[in-house]
Amino acid sequence: MTELFWDDERVLIDDAVASIQRELATTDPGLSWRTGYVTPQPVFPFRAYASIALDDRDDDIDSIDFSIDCKLENGRLRITSDICYSDGQFIAEGPVAHEPEGIDRAAWVHERIEDALGFFRANLGRVRQALRAE
Repeated sequence: MTELFWDDERVLIDDAVASIQRELATTDPGLSWRTGYVTPQPVFPFRAYASIALDDRDDDIDSIDFSIDCKLENGRLRITSDICYSDGQFIAEGPVAHEPEGIDRAAWVHERIEDALGFFRANLGRVRQALRAE
C-alpha cells in the first residue's frame, strides 16, 4: 500500500474528527484536540489518534484518546480501534478485523477505517460521560 493511499485515509479520518469535534463542542465547548499519525513502520503500516482534553486542565491531565491501529501479522493486516483514557483504561473497545485472503486490500482497509469512525461516532455519549467524570 502506497503512502498516497494512507494520505487519503488520513483525510477521511481528519474529516471525521472535525465532525466529532463540532458535535462535542455543542455540549463541551472547552475541549482541546490533538491529532496525529505515526510514521509507517514495518509492523504498523498505519496508526492514527485523536486526543481530547478540557482547555482549563493542565497538560499532565489525562486525555481521552481515539485510536486506529493497522498491524501487520504474518503478512495480513489486523485493524483495531478503541477509545480510552491516556493511561490505557478502556472506555470502549472497537471492532477488530483480520484481513481475509483473496480480497482487495485497499478497499478492505478503507471499509474497516469507516467502521472504526462509525464506532467513534456511536460512542460519543460515553465520551461525554467520561469528560464529565474527570
